[in-house]
Amino acid sequence: MADLKPSLAPNAAALGGTERIPATQTAASVAVTPNQLKTFVLVDLSVGAIASGVIPVSVNAGATGTDLSISFVPKGAGQTLFPAGAKATPGIAFTAAPTRGIYAANGGIHFVVAGNNTLGIDGNGVHVRVGQQVLFSAGDPDSASPDVGFIRLGAGVVKPTNGGAGFGQLQCDGSTAAGIPLFGSNSPATSLANPYSWLKFKASDGTQVFVPAWA
Repeated sequence: MADLKPSLAPNAAALGGTERIPATQTAASVAVTPNQLKTFVLVDLSVGAIASGVIPVSVNAGATGTDLSISFVPKGAGQTLFPAGAKATPGIAFTAAPTRGIYAANGGIHFVVAGNNTLGIDGNGVHVRVGQQVLFSAGDPDSASPDVGFIRLGAGVVKPTNGGAGFGQLQCDGSTAAGIPLFGSNSPATSLANPYSWLKFKASDGTQVFVPAWA
């Protein structure tokens, strides 16, 4: 049967038992109730090429007009539910980029780019994929190049970067009171004896170094 606009459909005189939309016949009148429409299956996903994935199921806002939205509005505390998906086939993806999206697994939600789990969020925190950086830029992320970031070098070791492979810098509050911060009367430290603590860093060549800190 060819597609037919509802407004062009002929009037029904009797039910034949094979109607796709359930209806009720009383004498010569055939009627469709709201409840019958509510349970009508728009697309049978088990039929033919649809079941094999050859023909995708599509909901669109029509061929005319511009900037038309599609809204799914649940009732009360109801939800709009999506499939959990997987890394290769995220449950929420994009027509032009089906390998980019979001899927749910292992107690968290995960963001996928080109089949790689780039970012995950669960009850323990935010997880960044090994080899990926947490990046910052001076403009919109979709157009501005990052110029600073952090990357994991190994267990317990984080490297500040320049947004690429180079090193970045860490800035701390370096209040020095007046003059040059020598260990004398102009030092802001309350005790000029042994350092209060030693801060541990790794130099660019991997050497572990210590920086004294006074309180």
